[in-house]
Amino acid sequence: MSPHPSPDGAAHLRLATGEESRGAPAPRALRVTLVDDDALVMAGFQALLAPFAARVEATCSRGVPTEPTDVALFDCFAAPEPGWATLARLRDTAAVARLVVYTNDPPQAHVGALTDFGVAGVLTKHATADELVTALERVARGERVVDPAFPVELGDDWWPGRAEGLTEREAQAVTLICRGLPNGAIAHELNVSLNTLKSYIRSAYRTMGVASRSEAVLWGVARGLHVDGRP
Repeated sequence: MSPHPSPDGAAHLRLATGEESRGAPAPRALRVTLVDDDALVMAGFQALLAPFAARVEATCSRGVPTEPTDVALFDCFAAPEPGWATLARLRDTAAVARLVVYTNDPPQAHVGALTDFGVAGVLTKHATADELVTALERVARGERVVDPAFPVELGDDWWPGRAEGLTEREAQAVTLICRGLPNGAIAHELNVSLNTLKSYIRSAYRTMGVASRSEAVLWGVARGLHVDGRP
């Protein structure tokens, strides 16, 4: 008898120990985390995705997740005032790989601002579980996914406030006003003279229908002009 097993014998040995039958490990389920503080909403989210446990692991968090998650979902429009601050914390935390706004009917002017803000997707709560899981898998692969229910221009010729009639320069000026910059700093940021800036502001105010800086800030914040990104 040969002291060394034959190739066939080695194959039989592998089969006997289950080495070949195991094959490649099953792909890991996508870990998704809903950020919310409503127990009923969180329970409903987990129940919705329970049939897809092989594809997604649905978790919930009452605040910014501390455990790593592939995709975090947050409805920044659930409260009377948009939750931009929480959205920024979610975007910047190392625990969140990709961030999605999961909402019903966001103002159209905000959708483009969200994508510029660093959000990887804007998904509707009206989607079926299968549609949601498929969209989350696309987001995890690195795609930017905006639900067709939320039409928005995402090209280089889009900026917040355009739909309301602001030129790109006017929108840039209003954005910086909303961020609290004085006129001198805004003129420096836009590389224009102070007189040119004042012309932009007067024209923007007429279009916006406001008469003061505080009114302009309220108008701009309501339309997403204060977030980081374009303009």
